[in-house]
Amino acid sequence: LKGVPGEFLRSYSVGCCVGKSSPNWRAGLVRYGCGVGTALQLGKVPAALPVMMEDLGLSLVVAGWLISLLNLTAMICGMVVGSWSDHFGHLRALRMGLFCLSAGSLATAGLSEPALLLTARFFEGVGFLLVVTTTPPLMLSHSSVHDRRRVIGLWGAYMPLGWPFYTSPSPRDRTSPPL
Repeated sequence: LKGVPGEFLRSYSVGCCVGKSSPNWRAGLVRYGCGVGTALQLGKVPAALPVMMEDLGLSLVVAGWLISLLNLTAMICGMVVGSWSDHFGHLRALRMGLFCLSAGSLATAGLSEPALLLTARFFEGVGFLLVVTTTPPLMLSHSSVHDRRRVIGLWGAYMPLGWPFYTSPSPRDRTSPPL
């Protein structure tokens, strides 16, 4: 594979499907589903923001922070979370990420205080980061060397696949034009 750093290939080609006669596509697709489900986290707040602003009385500033905090968390904590998942194990980090996403989502459902909403959204951001940094290596570990390009190509579609699932059934303002 030209253009791919050698260290990356060595780290994931050794031990790939060791002792297996064929790749485990089911395990890889389950992990892919975790990534698609994680993409939903980006779309849920913008989709529900008009209702949240009205019901909770959120200002535009707080609304902007609710939308952007997930990305800000990823930007600030990306290298730390990636290093942590390499050190402690990708599967453990994936589980921790799914826990953070679930806990943050459940917390936002019942909170009305802006500071607590932002804190819960921060935990969702950490969970998002844990899932999206650990899923590709886990998917690669369940694929054959021959299928690596397809697996990474499939991973590249997790975000465009997950985003519309959450935004399409969202409540819309009656004054906005239809999509």
